[in-house]
Amino acid sequence: MNQIYQLTRKIAFLILAVSISLITVSCSGDEGEVGPKGDKGDTGATGPAGAKGDTGATGENGEKGDTGEKGDDGEDGAGVFKGGYIQGTLTGTRRDGVPLAVDFKLEYTSSQYDVPSEDEGGNWSVYITRSATASDNYSTTAFIDGTIGNKGTQGETMTATRFGIDMRQPVAGDMLVLNTYIEGSYEGTSLKITNYSRDKATSLVTFNFEIKDLDGSHNSTNHPLTITGSFSSGEGRAYFDVVGRRAN
Repeated sequence: MNQIYQLTRKIAFLILAVSISLITVSCSGDEGEVGPKGDKGDTGATGPAGAKGDTGATGENGEKGDTGEKGDDGEDGAGVFKGGYIQGTLTGTRRDGVPLAVDFKLEYTSSQYDVPSEDEGGNWSVYITRSATASDNYSTTAFIDGTIGNKGTQGETMTATRFGIDMRQPVAGDMLVLNTYIEGSYEGTSLKITNYSRDKATSLVTFNFEIKDLDGSHNSTNHPLTITGSFSSGEGRAYFDVVGRRAN
């Protein structure tokens, strides 16, 4: 009797399992079609700034720009002005043996020059200098140093004691560089002033000069050299008189 019960129970479980399988198969239908694409969503919020990138490599140098226009000439240096002149002709021989003849005219000076001074012994002297430009750099400059005798009288005279010229001047496409320094006490030299004149009303001074280095030992050419010319203190140039006032 118990065996019949157990057999009946197994058959019932078997029937139940088959029923569940059939139900499962009948519920599995075909997949439906894909639905339509949905609308585009709203743009999201801006994200935070990214980290700063590395510095790029240095670029190549650009081309050189054009040369600018030449500026206006500057004003004369302080205390330097055109006033009178030392002019003349320098003749001699260059170092290479070529004959030399150069004309020059120097017109720039400064207010502290051309003014006679008196020493404790009552002797008067004057230092005269002129340059080719307002700047002494790289231009021709000359000076004449002398003593004044019988100052203020009808017989006033001037005697040259020293002369020097530092010449930098274009000559025939070349730059002539020449210098000489001569004192009256030097052997083989000659310093002469002639036709000295001082106008008592204006104190305008003029004279001629002749400077010679006879053996060439006192100039840079090492050849004999002669410099002749004239000096004028210029219109309106007035020396100090004995009592320190300018002449009218």
